[in-house]
Amino acid sequence: QKLSTLIKEVGNANDETELSFEYYVTDESIKDKQIEKLPFQIQIHFTKLDGTKCVRSITQFQEVTNELEVAEEEADISVLAPFALKQAANLAQVGEYASSRLNNQLRKQQIQQIYKKASKNNNGNNNQEAIFQNYNNDNNFFESEMCKVQQQEFQDNSLYDDDDNDEDSNLSYNNNNSLKSKQKYYSRKSKRNDKQSRMLWAYQKKNSKNIGKR
Repeated sequence: QKLSTLIKEVGNANDETELSFEYYVTDESIKDKQIEKLPFQIQIHFTKLDGTKCVRSITQFQEVTNELEVAEEEADISVLAPFALKQAANLAQVGEYASSRLNNQLRKQQIQQIYKKASKNNNGNNNQEAIFQNYNNDNNFFESEMCKVQQQEFQDNSLYDDDDNDEDSNLSYNNNNSLKSKQKYYSRKSKRNDKQSRMLWAYQKKNSKNIGKR
């Protein structure tokens, strides 16, 4: 069976270090089958302070569902909210402003729907509510700043075609080798002010503990 592998370089890790990722079924032969669980394994390679090299392996089966209602009831906003902000910031960082804002709005609608259901069913808690409010604040700030960036482009008559991009959510200018994409990346990077650059840098490091902080 073909395995799917994702490698992430973490660097120094502390109590606030969190990693998140999305997954989906790519094997067409099993998409229509009733799958109840999917296997995951994490291998963490790290070095202790004394120089000892270690590997920690964690294997787990994750339950899955085809029912949207069930998925939304079990969803954890403390995971989804920081991930949404990081994805939006990642896309904006490489100059894909339209994709970033569209991605951000779609995820915001999803998170709002989950929060409303949790509140209606009394499944929420104070921590989830605080994270949701902090997420809303961060999201509004992000939209405000990205709107200013695009308005400035319009005033400077330096608009770029945002349809000419790679739709991969892990976009980087290295993944899209067209000259237009590289020009857009470098031009937009140079025109962002310090406040906007700091925002994107901070949002790429969002987690459940620092959400709402800028």
